[in-house]
Amino acid sequence: MSVYLWKIATFEIGLGLIGFDLSMFLLGIMGLWWFEKQWWKPYKLFSKALQRASVGSSLTSTKKIKSKVWLPLVEDIKEIERNFDDVINFSASLAQQKFEAVLGEELHNTPFAKRLYEVRRQIQFKQQEDEKRSWTMRGIAEFSDILRNSEHLDLETLSVFFLRHLVKFVQARQGVIYLLNEENPKDLHLQLMANYAISKTDFDNKRVEIDEGITGEAFKHHKYFYIEDIKNDYSPIFSGLGAGSPRALLIFPISLADKTIGVLEMASWRTYQSYELSFVETICHNFAVAVENFYMEAQTIALMKQAKE
Repeated sequence: MSVYLWKIATFEIGLGLIGFDLSMFLLGIMGLWWFEKQWWKPYKLFSKALQRASVGSSLTSTKKIKSKVWLPLVEDIKEIERNFDDVINFSASLAQQKFEAVLGEELHNTPFAKRLYEVRRQIQFKQQEDEKRSWTMRGIAEFSDILRNSEHLDLETLSVFFLRHLVKFVQARQGVIYLLNEENPKDLHLQLMANYAISKTDFDNKRVEIDEGITGEAFKHHKYFYIEDIKNDYSPIFSGLGAGSPRALLIFPISLADKTIGVLEMASWRTYQSYELSFVETICHNFAVAVENFYMEAQTIALMKQAKE
């Protein structure tokens, strides 16, 4: 009897152990299923989302993450996506030269935004420099053609032609050209050779002494003067746009390497940047070369005429 009872107890213990192992097995399966659903699968989706975020792609994979454990990170990833979209839109604006674009509020004051704004500043600066360089080169080429194609003109006509084009090119409103009169060595002075957009009733100063005023200073010292905020007592501008006091006055010596042969004066309602002043200085030098060539040609013709006589 005792042996029989022992066998029964042993069998029941065995069944209990088998049931325990089966229960543990089922619990293990359920645990793995829960782990995969709550952790492993969201982790893979989250990892994929990060990889897509690193190249700025859409984060559609985050929509499949339902685990509450990962939801805070999902929101962080979505914020990254929004920031990427903001950066892409900002970059597109730069590509379209819309430099007024700004980043969203979340990025606006971040170190990343500061770097992007610095990139924008550099792009804008380079574009402005390219535009200035292009404007200068176009102007030099245009005035080279003007002077080269005006060799047959007399000096006064050449001066008027040159002044009219220069005033229009730099968007001035008024201008005069004085050239040195050397007919009498004892009476050297600057003589008016051309004027543009000035009423004859308000401008009759056809002679300027070489030591007179700022015009004489420019001539004597071989340097230009640029003056802004002109006082109201300066001679008014008269043109098709009406009358008014200029905002800026430009006075440039018309100089060769070793001497000055005249002075250019322009008045404008707008102010000028340094590259524009450098351009006018270069053009004045080119005009001086043309004038000197005119003098040399006239002198050659006179000598030839004397030789024939």
